[in-house]
Amino acid sequence: MNKKVLFIALPVVIIIAIGGFLYWKFITSPEYSLAKIKESIENHDVTAFEKYVDVDGIIMRLMSQVPQIIGGNKKDAMFGEEINQLILSLVQGPLLKIAKEGVRTVIERGHFDKSITQTDLMSQLLKQVPINTIKIIGLKKIHKQGKVCTIPIQIYVGAYEGETTLELMMRDKGSYWQVAEIRNLPKLIYDVAELQKTFPYRNTYAAVLYMANMIKDAWLKAMVLRDIAASLAEAGNVEKAEEVFLCAIGSANSIQDENRKSWALGEIASALPKAGKIEKAMEIADSLEDALFKGIVFCEIATELARAGKLDKALGLADSIKDERTRAEARGGIAIALAKAGKIEKAVELADEIKDEDTKAGALGEIATALARGGRIEETMETVNSIKDKNRKSWALGGIATALAKAGNFERAMEISDQIENERTKARALGEIGTALAKVGNIAESDVVFARALETGDSIHDADSKSWALGGVATALAKAGKVDRAEAVFSKAIQTADSIKNENNKTWALAGIATALAKAGNIRKAGEVFLETSELAGSINDSDYTAHNKARAFRWMAIEMVKVKGKDKREDAEIANFIMTALNR
Repeated sequence: MNKKVLFIALPVVIIIAIGGFLYWKFITSPEYSLAKIKESIENHDVTAFEKYVDVDGIIMRLMSQVPQIIGGNKKDAMFGEEINQLILSLVQGPLLKIAKEGVRTVIERGHFDKSITQTDLMSQLLKQVPINTIKIIGLKKIHKQGKVCTIPIQIYVGAYEGETTLELMMRDKGSYWQVAEIRNLPKLIYDVAELQKTFPYRNTYAAVLYMANMIKDAWLKAMVLRDIAASLAEAGNVEKAEEVFLCAIGSANSIQDENRKSWALGEIASALPKAGKIEKAMEIADSLEDALFKGIVFCEIATELARAGKLDKALGLADSIKDERTRAEARGGIAIALAKAGKIEKAVELADEIKDEDTKAGALGEIATALARGGRIEETMETVNSIKDKNRKSWALGGIATALAKAGNFERAMEISDQIENERTKARALGEIGTALAKVGNIAESDVVFARALETGDSIHDADSKSWALGGVATALAKAGKVDRAEAVFSKAIQTADSIKNENNKTWALAGIATALAKAGNIRKAGEVFLETSELAGSINDSDYTAHNKARAFRWMAIEMVKVKGKDKREDAEIANFIMTALNR
């Protein structure tokens, strides 16, 4: 009987013993300690985290490695002399305390809180470190050697869209393993610095930001960043738009002259509502003492409220604007928003109440275009004929002709285009009609219309207007699949732009043509034109008198370039390369 019990019990005891041994091996393994570190982070348990990670030791080793990390002389300096001096100042000062507090804050709150580092030096340095964009994406094979092991962790640096490896060294503490050192810290920081350096060559958005940061004038820099942010928001890239808006606000706040600072902040706030940041726009507007700048922001907010269907709130905000012209513009914006939403009668009612003729004409033009889209031709013509300003009327007729062509009403579209007095608007409208005809297979008639568009563009004497008109016709030809003809017209547009005497206007014209080329799929030619544009902007005399002209020229380039996006990563990198080559020539 005892033998039977022993025969049954012995295997059970052996299995339990093996299980216990394996469990002990597991809970005393590096993998188990890594799991406990992960668990402490998820549970915001600082005590457990500090058991498995020697925070003080790692930070002290980091400080001893600083000279190796930043380079011993200017030639080898990893981050540049200014940042290197900043790092050395921190090592001699508050870095240890800040680093410890930073680690504990991350564990306790689940994110890095930069408010604990609000020293001027540390806040400057943190602008260089994309902490919140770093993510762990995988664990490589663990290398164990006695009481020490190396843990290679693959990380992704989202800010620069690249990967690198973090190597942790762990020590056997008997019943658990503890992270004691970041083994490859100098290489890790070098890799991140290289990702940062090469990122503008791989990403159009980063290349344009690089350009913006070249501008020394704080006001113009704020304006370029605002334009970039607005373009990103329009393209649906809200997260990046928000980041750039914050940079724009930072640049604006650095302006010493209070009037120019208010102007810059007002301009930035006026772009925020379209990005869906109405509360932030209101916050900035309320901080502005200048009634005109405040009114401009309220004008944009009122328009966005109308678009969101909050008409009473929009009108109330518009009526609170003290400046009469800005108040009229706010009501005009509300009328346009209503027209685009199909609420034509209310839009007309609001437009009729506007006393400022220029603002009224702009609103009526949009209302007329909306009526044309809805097929209400008689009301369209009645509305557009009430516009007194010739150029405003031409612009409205161009929009109507384009809308009718896209709806397939080609005969009426051509009739409307014949009424356009402004030749450059007429050339572009004819180009749009030609594209619409080509898309429905009416090639012969499309060719006739395109010929008329080119004839109209060629007849323009003013080089600025002519290059703009020909660029539009060329873009329309490219959209219609007439690539060879489009390239020939683009070449003519470039030649015309080259003849413009005013350097700012020439830069703007060439940048616009480059954007059109890129959108038409001719990336290489677009890059060549961007190169020419950059050389032109760089050649503008940078004296006190013309410094703003050079900055404005780069602003025109930035505005146009941010509109261009490659169809894939390879093409996007090609565009970015052109931009960076242009900037570094």
